[in-house]
Amino acid sequence: MTGNKLSKLGLGRSLSLGALQSIVRLVLGFASIKVTAVCIGPAGLALVAQLNNFISLVPGVLANPAGTAIVRLGAEHHDDEQARNLIYSTALKLVLIAACVTALFLLIAAPWLSEFLLSDVLYAPIVRVSAFAIVAVAMNIVLVSALNSIGELALMAKLQVLSTLAGFALFVPGAYFWGVNGALIGSVLGYVIGLAMTSVLMLRRSPLRVVDFNAKPNRSSIKQVLAFYPMLIVHAALLPLTMLVVRNLMMSQAGLEAAGYWQAGWRLSDTYLALLMTAVSMYYMPKLGALAKQPELFAAEVRKTLFAVVALTGGAALMIFLLRHWIVKIVLAPSFLPVVDLLGWQLIGDVFKMAAWVLAMTLTARMASAWFVGAEVLRSALFVGLAMWWLPSHGVKSVNLAYALAMFAQLSVSIFALRDVVFLRSNRV
Repeated sequence: MTGNKLSKLGLGRSLSLGALQSIVRLVLGFASIKVTAVCIGPAGLALVAQLNNFISLVPGVLANPAGTAIVRLGAEHHDDEQARNLIYSTALKLVLIAACVTALFLLIAAPWLSEFLLSDVLYAPIVRVSAFAIVAVAMNIVLVSALNSIGELALMAKLQVLSTLAGFALFVPGAYFWGVNGALIGSVLGYVIGLAMTSVLMLRRSPLRVVDFNAKPNRSSIKQVLAFYPMLIVHAALLPLTMLVVRNLMMSQAGLEAAGYWQAGWRLSDTYLALLMTAVSMYYMPKLGALAKQPELFAAEVRKTLFAVVALTGGAALMIFLLRHWIVKIVLAPSFLPVVDLLGWQLIGDVFKMAAWVLAMTLTARMASAWFVGAEVLRSALFVGLAMWWLPSHGVKSVNLAYALAMFAQLSVSIFALRDVVFLRSNRV
């Protein structure tokens, strides 16, 4: 059953299965931006983004590498249930230990983290609640990755829709009735509800059971899972950390309101790019895992996906640019019109970002650690360095030019590293 589902994976089917969740996420994403803009303003938007970046950063470092190992190796061992379950169990136990230790540290260090992240020690209780959210997100990554490895795309789509609805239902009333504090608490609780939904639906609607995660890890399985950490810790840590640094630069040099305008534009990009990322990520890594021993089919899959993603992102970016005045007025508010002037370079950077993202997943599948880490470090160093250089003299708009150039640099390095795949030469996987 599992092998059959994996054999049917493709971009068209993934996009079809993700259509409902894409519509829901798009509508609710823009609605939440509207609520945020009206109820808590640019300053509140910046604070919510800071907390969400932090909650993405920590579980990303702890669990994303293990999740990728599950998808990549689980798909490769789709016809060996014992080997697949050993990977599941090893990843779950490693992540659970790391997440619990991290949560304990956050509970102790909450006042300091509150001052650093949210510029006010009064938000310390919210940071403490976020410690539990981080454990929930880490566990959720492992469970969803297990579903992905066996080709359960329809169930993953349903989970995404339900989690998005639940998060929206918590965030909007919180922001409306209790302002910034309510918005922060609503954001945090949404992650916990997401884990509960994933656990229930996985046990009721998928072939996976609790026993599939109960195998005893051995030295070989631990080594296999940990092999993904050097690359993906860099990825999981650098991008959110880069965003925190850049946003702090803007808050300190351009003011909280200007940082909020920039974040509003960034949120627009996040919303439409998430549609593509969700659909592609559901099938691409397990597909590459299943084709790991077939170099020609592997290369063909990479080229096909890269072309499709660039074409779709470019079309969406062009449409947003042409309609940017209307989009800002409708999705945000007339008071957010300064965002219009920030979108040009940002949308160009989005196209480079999506192309680089496809190739970054390909480097991960090929375990090309040095190229992957080098491209990621170059991107973040350029983004932060150029932003620091240009922001004082050229303003917030220059930050988006820095973003576009940084993404182009990452894309260029990735293309060179995968030139045997991208340019149709004979290749190895």
